[in-house]
Amino acid sequence: MDLWKQAEDGIKNFLSSDGKYSINRLAGIVTVTDHKKNLILVDGFIQTLKESLNRQVLIEAEVVEVTLEQGQSWGIDWSTVQSVLIGKKNVNFVGSQNLGLPGSVLQFTASEHSSDVVLDVLGKFGDVNVLSKPRLSVMNGQTALINMGKVLTYWELTGVAAGSEVGQAVIYPTQKTVMLGLTMGVTPYISADDHVTMQVLPIVTDA
Repeated sequence: MDLWKQAEDGIKNFLSSDGKYSINRLAGIVTVTDHKKNLILVDGFIQTLKESLNRQVLIEAEVVEVTLEQGQSWGIDWSTVQSVLIGKKNVNFVGSQNLGLPGSVLQFTASEHSSDVVLDVLGKFGDVNVLSKPRLSVMNGQTALINMGKVLTYWELTGVAAGSEVGQAVIYPTQKTVMLGLTMGVTPYISADDHVTMQVLPIVTDA
């Protein structure tokens, strides 16, 4: 989320037809010229925005790899995982859970250390290995990246035509890098009643 774009859009909503504004992103200064009642509205908006942005969320995640056993070539049956978790204490499901639909997500809340319960269930499908347990604090509305994998360095050759002779070219090598593994973008949103909504975007890359 572009915070300055969000601030600019909000300020425009409270300006009169005579109002003007300027934003210096580098200095962090917003200048607004308008009627007094409109300035009061803009000030209230900015104060609310500042209070919202000053809040943060502590995220504790676990990146888990499951090596499937023979007979589990179709992958993890999340309906089975769900049915097992239903019988566990301190596990509450969020909304309707129709795992038969494409793109569906298993959502639930659990008490502290209940992630061990999930790992036990996943162990029914193969060997479970916790690759990483990142812990990070993220400001409200800001995106943080969780990277798990390795950086591969490679050379890219680019040919550029040179001289007047046909087929003559100069080759320029360029060093580049690519992330192999899991990159997960997480963006928390804190509501006015202190509920946290997490937007998660996983990207898996392979050689």
